[in-house]
Amino acid sequence: ERGLLPGDLAIGAATNTQQGHSAARGGDQYLVAWSDYRGQAVGGGTNQSGSDIFGIRLDAQGSPVDAMPFMIAGGMGLQQRPLVAWNGQAWLVLYISQDAVGGYYQDRMRAVRVSSQGQILDSTPIEFPATQFSPDTIGLQVAGQNGQWLVTRCIYHDDGYGTRLMGQRIDGDGTLLDTTPQLLIDWVYGGTKLLAADGEYLVAGPEWNSYVITKACRVGLNAQPIGAPFNVPSLNLATNGSEYYVTWIADYVNLVGSRMTSTGTLLTPAGTMIVANFSQYDQSTLAHDGAQWWFEWGVSDHLHTVRISAAGNVL
Repeated sequence: ERGLLPGDLAIGAATNTQQGHSAARGGDQYLVAWSDYRGQAVGGGTNQSGSDIFGIRLDAQGSPVDAMPFMIAGGMGLQQRPLVAWNGQAWLVLYISQDAVGGYYQDRMRAVRVSSQGQILDSTPIEFPATQFSPDTIGLQVAGQNGQWLVTRCIYHDDGYGTRLMGQRIDGDGTLLDTTPQLLIDWVYGGTKLLAADGEYLVAGPEWNSYVITKACRVGLNAQPIGAPFNVPSLNLATNGSEYYVTWIADYVNLVGSRMTSTGTLLTPAGTMIVANFSQYDQSTLAHDGAQWWFEWGVSDHLHTVRISAAGNVL
């Protein structure tokens, strides 16, 4: 008879890999989601039951709220690259699904809502209509507030040349409000940023013809631009809910930063020195904890963290 192997009743590390984590705070807890390969077939190398989206809630101290991770989205092929956002009431987990299309497969955008109690609210994932050209997930981002979410990404023009940064809203009940993506900034391509602050959003991305130029635009809760696009020093942006902070490289040698208004005005135009004569880095993260800014930067396995006060002073 087939029996249980020793330890099967105990919680242990999952098999294969868990990667591509994303997390978002909701109230006094967090939802963390990731691409989970525990269901991947072994031996033959097949991906027909490859990655699924798993998640777990954590309390403010980082301890698990749920007894164990739970599946958020699964099925044939790959469900991967999750992004998580809170809208004040629930989380949205946006991900890429490898769906069967025309005898083969294509990557499709899907989303699932998760309640504050960790319940999956969409037995059938929310679907985004396919665009004319692929890939259509370049610079994919999601943010939420006021009971809704905004999903942004770069989509090719109708003639197939060049991309524009587009947005689509999802209502709190899971309705895709904008089946046709709305234009936010034209001629943007690559990695982008989307931030929710004070009843509006800020989107930013590299200019199509010059990656050293970063364009940004305010966006209303109706997914319409507020005013004209403006340039910002870099994509390394964060918000405290009412204003922004941005870091960039000045004079090719110094890492500097400044508080920034919603219209793109730098309160310290030349930037406050954060790191002088910095060494090259390929990773940076900027965030606000409710009282001060945190900036992390580094390369390979060397990461450095700097605190910056609400007034913009390096601590």
